Amino acid sequence: MIRAFFCISEIVLFLVLGLPLLGVLWIWKQFDSKRASELGQRCGAGALRLITRTALGREKLTVRGLEHIPEEGGVLFVSNHRSFFDIITSYPVLPKQTGFIAKDGLWKVPSLRRWMQLLNCQFLNRRDIRQGVEVIKRAAELTEKGTSVWICPEGTRNPNPDNTTLLDFHEASFKIAERSGCPIVPVAFYGTDRLWEAQFPKVRPYPVTIEFGEAFTVKELGPEWKKKTGAYTAARIREMLVQEEARRLHGGT
Repeated sequence: MIRAFFCISEIVLFLVLGLPLLGVLWIWKQFDSKRASELGQRCGAGALRLITRTALGREKLTVRGLEHIPEEGGVLFVSNHRSFFDIITSYPVLPKQTGFIAKDGLWKVPSLRRWMQLLNCQFLNRRDIRQGVEVIKRAAELTEKGTSVWICPEGTRNPNPDNTTLLDFHEASFKIAERSGCPIVPVAFYGTDRLWEAQFPKVRPYPVTIEFGEAFTVKELGPEWKKKTGAYTAARIREMLVQEEARRLHGGT
């Protein structure tokens, strides 16, 4: 419980003590939106890096495949969803300004909402189809302008203790890549749920792996996959998860 207390305290302190900086960045955003968002991401990444270190303790965070992320233009990051720690552990390693499509419940936290808006995050109400279409449209526009977007098309956290499983991917999420033509980068999280959800409310150190797969575009897919981009991406992510489990079973890294 002590580790969980420290993690939560670090989040609260950042949201409270970071208010003056947040105000400055919001003013800056009116004149240079891109630069303000990039600086905001660096600040947020610093706080999340500290929280990650607190949660992991002496365990290791392994990140693979950053070289697969295209250097130019916006991309669509697509990942499995295991834990609240998915974003906490991954955001500090991202080399591109990236906004997440998040559930609308986070909108209720004023300071967090403002930080997320600064970083070009979008809030999705899964019960409102019309609003969902608008979110996809705005996300596609962001990628066209060079900002990356991160989605978790399972729609909710996967509670299955088997880290190699996935919930069904919602195909509608991939309209972002279809509209903009941006590359899709599949991302696999392994072990993030063991930090917290597996023994909630305690936080216990556990080695976490984040792997970025090779980028592809919808146009590159064969005709059998173009209407099932979600299923294709899920298969790519599942393959990375199975390989990671095999590494751990054989003591590899």
